[in-house]
Amino acid sequence: RDWYVESFKELREMPAVKTLQDEEQFTNLLGKIKQRHDFVVPMVALGVASLKEDLASSKSWYELPDIHSFLDRFYMSRIGI
Repeated sequence: RDWYVESFKELREMPAVKTLQDEEQFTNLLGKIKQRHDFVVPMVALGVASLKEDLASSKSWYELPDIHSFLDRFYMSRIGI
């Protein structure tokens, strides 16, 4: 979550693009943000694998509609990025 908050703050603090130099700084910021978020999907996948392992003996993975709903929204939003 901190990555998203930090990225949002950086975008909000960026002054309006008015010059070519501003555009270069904005482009660099977007590249930095993208690089920061490159590991989000693999981290979520590791979390899901760990959850599946922990729940293997107690609960069926298919009995967790809230998790399925969250993951569907998460991956669909990532596809849009």
